[in-house]
Amino acid sequence: MKRVMLAAALSCAALMTAGAASAQDMFFKGKTLTMLSPSTPGGSYDFYARIAARYMSEYLPGKPNYVVQNMPGAGGMKAANFVYNVAPKDGTVLGLMNQTLAHYQMLLDTDGVQFDVGKFTWIGRVAPTVTLVMVWGEAPAKTVEDMKTVETLFGASSAVSQSYMIPMMMKNLLGYKARPIVGFSGAAEIYLAMERGEVHGRTGSAETVVASHPDWFKTGKMRVLAELGAELDPDAPPAPLLVDLAPNEEARKIIEFFQSYTVFGNPYAGPPGLPAARTKMLRDAFDEAMKDPAFLADMKKSQMAVGPMSGADLQKIAEAVSATDPAIIAKAKAVLK
Repeated sequence: MKRVMLAAALSCAALMTAGAASAQDMFFKGKTLTMLSPSTPGGSYDFYARIAARYMSEYLPGKPNYVVQNMPGAGGMKAANFVYNVAPKDGTVLGLMNQTLAHYQMLLDTDGVQFDVGKFTWIGRVAPTVTLVMVWGEAPAKTVEDMKTVETLFGASSAVSQSYMIPMMMKNLLGYKARPIVGFSGAAEIYLAMERGEVHGRTGSAETVVASHPDWFKTGKMRVLAELGAELDPDAPPAPLLVDLAPNEEARKIIEFFQSYTVFGNPYAGPPGLPAARTKMLRDAFDEAMKDPAFLADMKKSQMAVGPMSGADLQKIAEAVSATDPAIIAKAKAVLK
């Protein structure tokens, strides 16, 4: 009799567990997945936000609808703060994060940073990035060495963006006459200002050029003076790496710290504290989306880079970068002043 009762109890428990698992698996059914883009429409950030939301939703159990919401502001901090502090902690709202969030957190003395990069729930990354120092074809500086004597104006979205930090690093660490002009809403507006002669260039990825103006590199309308990253971008004209232009070892270490953001590339994250099962569901969907033949075909057609990193690996990197040696951070801070 006891065995019968025990078997019945175990069977009941198994059914309850299966029911809970089934409910968990179908959490997204009938819901809408919102992906926040930290920029205005157009440009690489917006592209990656839209394509990830579309393909991820196909691999989430229940195949939720998806929408992309543009939330530009403060170089991506507005979207990051929203995901970290306001978004529901259930996985229905994710964000494409600005790759320099860790730098914002460690380098900027501002109340605008309301997040800890190491505590986001990182979902995955489509590809790493290389930052190009680009100028319009008619700009006075024809090479990076020309910038030692010719002032070059760079369009920047805000004083907390890489488009501001990289020219400032070039100016104060390497001695180039680079001056960022802040206030632009995004890449498209800066490119228009370059055509009008209001600024000479910008720092950003090759994708933003190739996707919207595929002929600019080939025709020389856009020139690349230098690159920031672990290696050269194969889609851009060859140019020296900034780290190789460092005058000494200390400068090299500071540049290496600045370029650490390039490994984040185009990263997706949810708020801290997502349930483990939901996190796995989202990460698995992201990993499957990265292998989808239709996704890969779309990326090839758009001439956008693919080099995925899993959410678990990205989480480890985010935690490690947020624990950078304070001495290096202090030196990097001084470069931005």
